[in-house]
Amino acid sequence: MLLFLLCLCAIAACIHALVLPAVEATSDDFKRIDITHYRTIWNIIWSSLATS
Repeated sequence: MLLFLLCLCAIAACIHALVLPAVEATSDDFKRIDITHYRTIWNIIWSSLATS
């Protein structure tokens, strides 16, 4: 187990996170949201009561 942790620490020094590209948020992005695929407050309450 100790050998595994030592190898993991040695490899972790070589791993670097990639930079995410910048995304511009426009007002058109908010207009395209379709709420039919999201859970409503009523659905969340009903599912919690039904599983109780």
